[in-house]
Amino acid sequence: MRHLLLVVFCLSLSQIYAQKGDFLLTHHFPRHSNIDNSNFEITNDNYGRLCIANRSGVLKYDGEAWDFYQTPSAALSLTVDSTDVVYVGCIGTIGMIDFHERRIGYKPILPADSLDDLFLETHYFKGRVYFMGSKNLVIYDIASERASIHKGEFLNIYELDAEMFVNTADGETFVIHDSLTSISPLQTISYSSKRKGNPDLAVGFDNELYEYQNFEFSSLPQNKHIKELGFEIKEIQWVNDSLFVCSTFENGLLIFNKNDEEYLVVTDYQSGLPDNEVYTIHTDNSDGIWVATQFGITHIAPLFPAHSYSHFQGLNGNLTSVSNYDDDLWVTTSLGLFYFDRDTIFENKVYYEVQRKNQRTSSRTSQASSQKQESDDEKPLLKRLFGKKKLASGNDDQKQKKGLFGSIANIFDNDSNVEKVKGKLDKNAKYVRKVRQIPVDVNYTFKQVNGANGKFLSVLPYKDKLLGVSTSGIYEVTKKGAEIIIPESIRWFMVNSKDQLVISTSNLQLKVYKLNGDVWIEQISQSMDDIIVSMREGDDGKVWMAGSSAIYKTSTTDSTFTIEEELPLNNIFLDEVNILNKNDTLYFINSQGYYYYDSDANQVVENTKLEDQIGPAVHHLYDPVERGVWVFNGKVWHHLKEDGSIEKLEYLGLFPDLRAISIDQGTDKLWLITQNNELLKYDPTKQGGLETFNFFLKKVSNEKGEIDQSKKFTLAYDENFLSIELSKPDFLGLLNPEFQYKLEGLHEDWSEWTRSKSIDFSFLPEGSYNLRVRSRDAFGRVEEGEVLSFTVKPPYWQTPWFYAIQIIFFGGLVFFSTRLNQDSSKNRLLRGGLTLLTLVLIIEFLQSAIGSLFSFKSTPVVDFLLDASIAFMIFPLERLLRELMTKGKVKMKIKKKDISLIRKDSPTK
Repeated sequence: MRHLLLVVFCLSLSQIYAQKGDFLLTHHFPRHSNIDNSNFEITNDNYGRLCIANRSGVLKYDGEAWDFYQTPSAALSLTVDSTDVVYVGCIGTIGMIDFHERRIGYKPILPADSLDDLFLETHYFKGRVYFMGSKNLVIYDIASERASIHKGEFLNIYELDAEMFVNTADGETFVIHDSLTSISPLQTISYSSKRKGNPDLAVGFDNELYEYQNFEFSSLPQNKHIKELGFEIKEIQWVNDSLFVCSTFENGLLIFNKNDEEYLVVTDYQSGLPDNEVYTIHTDNSDGIWVATQFGITHIAPLFPAHSYSHFQGLNGNLTSVSNYDDDLWVTTSLGLFYFDRDTIFENKVYYEVQRKNQRTSSRTSQASSQKQESDDEKPLLKRLFGKKKLASGNDDQKQKKGLFGSIANIFDNDSNVEKVKGKLDKNAKYVRKVRQIPVDVNYTFKQVNGANGKFLSVLPYKDKLLGVSTSGIYEVTKKGAEIIIPESIRWFMVNSKDQLVISTSNLQLKVYKLNGDVWIEQISQSMDDIIVSMREGDDGKVWMAGSSAIYKTSTTDSTFTIEEELPLNNIFLDEVNILNKNDTLYFINSQGYYYYDSDANQVVENTKLEDQIGPAVHHLYDPVERGVWVFNGKVWHHLKEDGSIEKLEYLGLFPDLRAISIDQGTDKLWLITQNNELLKYDPTKQGGLETFNFFLKKVSNEKGEIDQSKKFTLAYDENFLSIELSKPDFLGLLNPEFQYKLEGLHEDWSEWTRSKSIDFSFLPEGSYNLRVRSRDAFGRVEEGEVLSFTVKPPYWQTPWFYAIQIIFFGGLVFFSTRLNQDSSKNRLLRGGLTLLTLVLIIEFLQSAIGSLFSFKSTPVVDFLLDASIAFMIFPLERLLRELMTKGKVKMKIKKKDISLIRKDSPTK
């Protein structure tokens, strides 16, 4: 019976912990010397950027750039309102991160010395911001910019059913309106989470998860897992309409499915989380989970169509291939051959068999000794802050029964056994010390095959055997060990329809082996004058081989090897040539293009139609299971199959530099090895589960500082330098967005696509402008953002009012000089000097005015020619002005012919 219960329990464990791989995790941390990983709270703004309350201040992060905003003291909590203003609660002060005085920075709401408190929680709700400290509750009305302060011993604050509530240290609960009203709650809540269209979720002080709907609390069925695991829940948050996540104090994260009570994913150190102690969690607008730990911030993508197998223990070396044969996962690396296995972990536990006067007693207490826990006053300050949402602790017996198998630890007990002796020994009893094994975990690991050391390239099924191919030879492989059967330096390999193992070696040898009984026979050994980079068998049984500059059509028997055809192929860069047998036609794919064998012409011909359909073969990989070819055209992966069909997988384009792709037998899933040495299981049926953020203009600035881009702004003539920073949150680092822009008023065409997120304009001429920017991601999806409108004012000397002043001034000089020249009694030297000065000033003004109309780069010679041309143009005007100022009139010469015409046309008297 004992063994039966053990088997049943282990089977139930395997159902709960059935290993489907870990969620994709990416790790982030600011690269600033003065900023550590003491992050107290995370949220995101309306653009999707993370906003982080850090010990040094407030951080904003878009997946690439970190923006830091200094606060007067450590930022402990924060929230974001509907206009994207960040409100932050600090030590002894509260404030906001907003635009003012030509920059974005911290602005206090109350004087820094007015409050002596730690503001551990900040919430935005219906136009108000609630700052909760241990002794003060500050309510800030955004519209009126007024703050009210309520005193008390506050424990936590939360939103439920469109109301704000606060708990106090003495056990009372208040609903918050203009004042605090005491109520008698159905449950005392520690933390809550809201999502539109879903019931509220909450964590009680009793460590229970609740659903709140129709004014009633109901316990969630997921509580049974929490009790079995013995975890203490800290926070709860919705992820999407079905998933929700709970953080624990020391055991990582628990991810549940609201519609499937058996669904549970534990994300902890074994899954790639840097630490099991969670500071805080946050779920963003794209259904991602953010976790703050001592070692930085981790992003978890539960809806991403790929799951990671890279964090399981035992896998070493750079991955070279992955295969699934007979429901076993095999991985080859640069250090050996590994298989995926599951073990049940047992714990040795001491118990005592008690005999007392032929009667047996039992005790159902737990054996684990409890350690004295430090009180809140004894804990370091930061540890108390990270555990700020405290849960009520149970009694000692409940604590002792916590643990993975506390609920079933007694299945081995009988009435004669006790696990712990309390008080003192009974002199009338005999104690016999014994040890038993109790299952405590189901552990998934990669195990290396004994004897399979060195660099392995792949595994290969051969009859009823599994062969491991390494650079040093061929091995027969089982989970118990590997035995080398063919010690050769392998470069390429294949098994043909005659059960012959054909290999090419690094020393330009071609060899053919065959298994006869238990004996491997070397049937053929042939020297080649070329490097063989791939092989494939055609429908006619001929083996086609690709070399550095030719395709070879060969045939084999049990004793002979014949090259029947040698056809030229452009492969001067020694690219791997993938051979595809598509619709009974052999195709050869390399980086130079697509080629096929034309049997009628008996030559290899380029197939431009296939390239037009798919695009260039930027990257291509052979599929060892379905014997197709994967082609990446720079944006999207295509799967070219033997039946002639072509499958397009857009989301797979997030991994442009894959080392290997293999189809999981019996499913539609794919095994991927990335350039970053990650092993992923990819589900193409879930490609629509990845949401993206829109791009936006993060910052607009010039020489004088930042500019408020929410309004149409105007730049002075000496502010004609403009810098724009773009942002498109991409926390997985896979979308690789590109940008292009067009400045209407200066440009007619769009710029080239660029990865740069900065746009700079220098020496903008006066005028009105509209800046249009659009982005393009890895899928080729184009998105255009809002238009940025602004105006550059002309310099004052080019304004109409300044021209009017100049005209009046020079007109006055001409008039005064003319009147002075008409009065002969005046000083002749003064008259001549003023006339000359007036002429020089007018000529210089006209020359400057005309020259300002031409703005182009030139040489000194061109400048001289331009000035001379302007001078010749102005010379007739200078002559007229001189006559006007010296004689008071302009002498005009009229030809005699014109005079006669005037007289002829004049009326007679």
